Amino acid sequence: MVTKMPSSIRVRRMSAVLTAPDAAAYDPLPLSPFDALWVPLPPPLNLYFFKLIPPATPPFPALVESLAEALASFHPFAGELTYHAASNSVFIETSAAAGVAFVEAETELDFRGLVEAEELDEEALRQLVPDIAREALPAPAMGVQVTEFLDGGGLALGLALHHAVAGFTSWTRGGSRSAATTVPDRSLVRFDGDKEFGAAILRQMAPNLPRLVAAPKQQDSAATDEHKRPAAVPVTRQTFTISAAAVKRLKRQLAVANGGAAPSTFAAVTAHTWVSFSRAGGFDANEPIVMGFVADIRAHMSPPVDRAYTGNCLAFCVVSLRASELDEYGLDRAAAAIRSAVERVKASPLEDKEQWVPRFAAFKPGRSLVVSGSPWFPSFDMDLGFGTPVRAERAGLPRDGQAYITAGKEPGSVLVMLSLAAEKMPAFREAFLIDGVGVFSGA
Repeated sequence: MVTKMPSSIRVRRMSAVLTAPDAAAYDPLPLSPFDALWVPLPPPLNLYFFKLIPPATPPFPALVESLAEALASFHPFAGELTYHAASNSVFIETSAAAGVAFVEAETELDFRGLVEAEELDEEALRQLVPDIAREALPAPAMGVQVTEFLDGGGLALGLALHHAVAGFTSWTRGGSRSAATTVPDRSLVRFDGDKEFGAAILRQMAPNLPRLVAAPKQQDSAATDEHKRPAAVPVTRQTFTISAAAVKRLKRQLAVANGGAAPSTFAAVTAHTWVSFSRAGGFDANEPIVMGFVADIRAHMSPPVDRAYTGNCLAFCVVSLRASELDEYGLDRAAAAIRSAVERVKASPLEDKEQWVPRFAAFKPGRSLVVSGSPWFPSFDMDLGFGTPVRAERAGLPRDGQAYITAGKEPGSVLVMLSLAAEKMPAFREAFLIDGVGVFSGA
């Protein structure tokens, strides 16, 4: 179940939304090596704010019903990550009594203040999402929290889903009543040496299983920094919106430098974010500015992985340019580096897999940028019966230099959610806020 709520959140009711009665037939689901990478990391925390117009009331029963229907297609979401000592491996186990923790809560937090804030209160955001993180296995796969704001402004829907259980694409479909047929079978991502690679990943990422403790050599890594302690320096959280027109302008500008070939929306947005991060950091000209991101490689595996596959099938990509290279003409160079990294991983998705963990372990907060998400992940199409969200946020971005990208409200627009050292944010805004780019507000 979910741990004790913070004092500013009062729990009305805690329950478990169960799987279908035949859940006992589900065998333990072994993790793939792609899943194993995420075992010790804190679960992603997604948050959606909805306005309530009287006489509308929070639809707790309808949400429970909708979640129960979704679990029929996504039964691993109701399970637990468990450790099997005999094989020193981790499985997803779903029993007949398994269920997703569902918290009904209320708060006196200011709904309008949270929705319209330019600078976000990370602690307030975290209070609105269920805490399913654990120091040791077993750990729940998913938790749901619905919080009513007593000022009458609306409600917040908080979803926590462990990344080892499901990939990004599953996350965006997990709460849908109309979810397509799903495929959790990890055998779809088999490759030569996969079991040995998966075991090596677990030894590197979680050497003291069932305790989720990072290896000593990773103490400065992004993973350990997020999982073990708060950021070393005060960070501020802001969300920026890039209009559809601004996205098109960025892509046209980059197409000119690339012989007419426009980059992807992801490459254009992350290039602009990387350049702005570098310019805001006050780095020496020759200092390498590193950015890391993940790429969906399902279509590039041999054989290709079914699009309905709900597990992880992501490759880690790292790009690096000197600060001076990210200054004048920096956007062109940044986009070219990102495009090159993506092309390499498409051509040979597993070529440098042994370097994934060491590369990210070397990331230093404040001197590197970690980007997750995708401009195609929908955040504003969820409708609980009284409209779509007025704001969507990713809670739990405590690292100096951590960004999450998702689709914006306007078709074709993009949101960039960023945590950055407080003293750097003004310079970042100055570089990032070009025509058509602004600070997001749910007003």
